[in-house]
Amino acid sequence: MPRASWLGGIGTALGHRDYRIYSIGASGSFLGTWIYRTALGWLAWELTRSPAWLGIVVFCEVVPIIALVPFTGAATDRLGAYRIFRAAQTSGAGVMAALAIVTALDAMTIELLLALTVLNGVNMAFMQPSYFALVANLVPREALSSAVALQSSMVQTARFVGPAIAGALLLWQGAAAAFAVNAVSYLGMVAALLAIAYRDPERAAGGGGGLLGDVAQGLRYIAGHETIRTLLLVTVAFSVLLRPVVELLPAFAAEVFGRGADGLATLLSSAGAGAILGSLVLARRGRTQGLTRLLGASGLLCGIAVAGFASTGAFWLGIVLMAVYGLLSNTNSICSQILIQNCVDPAMRARVMSLVGLTFRAVPAASAALFGGLAALFALGPPIAVAACIGTLVGLWTLRLIRSTRLDERAEGPPAG
Repeated sequence: MPRASWLGGIGTALGHRDYRIYSIGASGSFLGTWIYRTALGWLAWELTRSPAWLGIVVFCEVVPIIALVPFTGAATDRLGAYRIFRAAQTSGAGVMAALAIVTALDAMTIELLLALTVLNGVNMAFMQPSYFALVANLVPREALSSAVALQSSMVQTARFVGPAIAGALLLWQGAAAAFAVNAVSYLGMVAALLAIAYRDPERAAGGGGGLLGDVAQGLRYIAGHETIRTLLLVTVAFSVLLRPVVELLPAFAAEVFGRGADGLATLLSSAGAGAILGSLVLARRGRTQGLTRLLGASGLLCGIAVAGFASTGAFWLGIVLMAVYGLLSNTNSICSQILIQNCVDPAMRARVMSLVGLTFRAVPAASAALFGGLAALFALGPPIAVAACIGTLVGLWTLRLIRSTRLDERAEGPPAG
């Protein structure tokens, strides 16, 4: 195809009708989600003027995801990713509509906001594993690498653009308008899902023992699958050691570089631009071969970039290193997703990918809390720099595994059996 000749794997992935339609809906949904998150924090601040309440609001959305994702992953494998994802998007539109209406009527209280935030967190717990599983079902195996990377580029672009749109909405129309936009974005995703030809195949009722039995079966599968177990361990290690730096950027901007909100925005923008570039390069590359080596190399180099960032007091160098970090960190996370998606049993996909998703969201947040506590005892930079150095060792260990255990052949080849 001419389109694929210069777009590479991006053209190959978008050449599949169902994935193309899905991507149009998903790009709007991702954008709406980041608009919502920005408006949520602003509304919580307007209601309370308390930094503590801001943390509580974030906590109320994340905790249901952490608690429920193992079960929602099992439910997705049992009932089908398409059904669960469509239901979650529809439910999400309802929650956002409720937020918009109550806010527009000037009837919002912090207690009601917390309740709706928890409800949205429950909804996101269903959305996360079904999202990972559905993407893999919309393209053939040879296009999976590009499809996953292209989805990541959409998320990163939305993360970059969404807060800017939210700022304009908050300035001219208020938080209610931002919530309404997210509700419409969810409905757009539902329309896209209705337009695609894919439907979940009929599935067996499960392995026995109900939902708890399915969860246990998924954990046993991960524990017994050497390749997935190793990749998941590496992913968790990188998340703990390298990704918390983004959560702590406000402190770096203020304490290390002596900057305000403009400095923080510059650092975040730099990291976002690097992340978008990394995902687009991988999407265009379009091959699974070589991703295991890239997983280790990107982790190793990312550790060097983070150690340099944590050790410098020059703002211009911090900007450059954040761009490098964004490129390498996102490349690393995409490689993890693709490789695990590549070798997982389709019947276990949602259960496995639900735990992978947690490593990208919950693990860095928890690790940031740990390093924030260490920063209170020491300086901000040294704990992050030490963790980053350990992260480079994890990268070296991953590269060594390729030589000693042929991890690349197992992760990049067809699933066993």
